Amino acid sequence: MERLQVRFESHNSDEGKKWSVIARGNWSQQKYAHSGGTKSNARLRHEMMQETGDGAQPSKGVVWIKTHRRKDGALVDAESRRAMEQLENLASQRATTSGGSSVPNDDDFGQIFGEERHGYARTYVLSVTPSTLSMSCRNRASESTSTRGGCGHEDRDERLRWIEDNLERVTRACSDVQYRVGRVISVLPQNLQDILNDDRDLPSRGAKVPD
Repeated sequence: MERLQVRFESHNSDEGKKWSVIARGNWSQQKYAHSGGTKSNARLRHEMMQETGDGAQPSKGVVWIKTHRRKDGALVDAESRRAMEQLENLASQRATTSGGSSVPNDDDFGQIFGEERHGYARTYVLSVTPSTLSMSCRNRASESTSTRGGCGHEDRDERLRWIEDNLERVTRACSDVQYRVGRVISVLPQNLQDILNDDRDLPSRGAKVPD
């Protein structure tokens, strides 16, 4: 109960209220609604790789479209619909001129959404950055032309998926705890201190209550 009181006081402190305002502001600035729910990009990518059967990583454009569709296949909002149409148009133009695939690739994604921000690679797990992603691509290219020691990219990918899956489970557990604590705090009466004081004034266990 004492820990709950501390959490309640922290939530209602000036610092807690400040961060609450910042979080609401960040959420309101999101341009595109997201339909991925609690499923992480790491889990989604892994499922998409299993569906294709070839083990190839889906492009950023493909993952983005997947995470902005509803279960019925419709886009979540008008902004997402416009972005998807732009992605598909770019992919179609590229396929027409070069004869390649008409599936939106990473270059198409970059033209629509701009360059990646420092320290964050969109549509990937949070621990993946543009620099590590670029390094991974270079390593894969090197391994494809050399058979000298070291583990293959299949083993590395398997370890990466294991790490991402465990990170996802920990993140979900933390989010669940935070949500439950928030629900408890939201229903607590404002006079929590009075309730605690009243609880201390109750007769101790085994004491005779006067008639």
